[in-house]
Amino acid sequence: MLKMLLNPRAAINRLSLFQLLLAGCLFYWQYPAAVWAESGVLRISKVPNWQIAENRYLVYINGESDLLLEQVRKVEPEAFITNLQGRRRIQAGVFQNRRAAERQVKALESQGIGAEIVRINYATPSQISLLPSLIGSDNLSKSKNYFVVIPAPLADLQDIENQVIRVGAPARGVRKRRIPRGNHVLVGPFAAREHAERWNRYLSDFGLTNARVYYGR
Repeated sequence: MLKMLLNPRAAINRLSLFQLLLAGCLFYWQYPAAVWAESGVLRISKVPNWQIAENRYLVYINGESDLLLEQVRKVEPEAFITNLQGRRRIQAGVFQNRRAAERQVKALESQGIGAEIVRINYATPSQISLLPSLIGSDNLSKSKNYFVVIPAPLADLQDIENQVIRVGAPARGVRKRRIPRGNHVLVGPFAAREHAERWNRYLSDFGLTNARVYYGR
């Protein structure tokens, strides 16, 4: 202490070093996802829950006619009719930020289509109800089905399985596997490819960008 008083420059240097170490620890604690896998792909399972985007902005149109859906698809090719807040509506995209959703609304309005925005959070009933249900698992070993698979290192499978369940997938339809395509988390089965593709897009929206559709057992 006496040395620090006699030599204030040394004290400042020591304090600066301490501040740098503290800042480094805080950065690593908040951003462990800054460490990349050997493949160059960010390992999503290492991202803290609060860093994964929880809010999404859904654009919808009040209506369910085939003619209206056809017009909406000129702006949003993947638009589809779904149940939203207890009513049949046309979903015209889910976006990470409100500004992007507002641009979609303006694009629809330019075609004479009125649209609205609703903010959704993962694992809420309103959002999960947008997605197709899984089919029963009794005949999994007897026939081929559609699934969503999320490849990952063995050490990450449990974290990814938990994340998939956290964003709303039924636990009975999520499991870890090592065969036939290496380590992955399997979600499904689904009755049709389009159902699996919608779940695939949903999971990708929440950061699981390496999810893909798989047909098999």
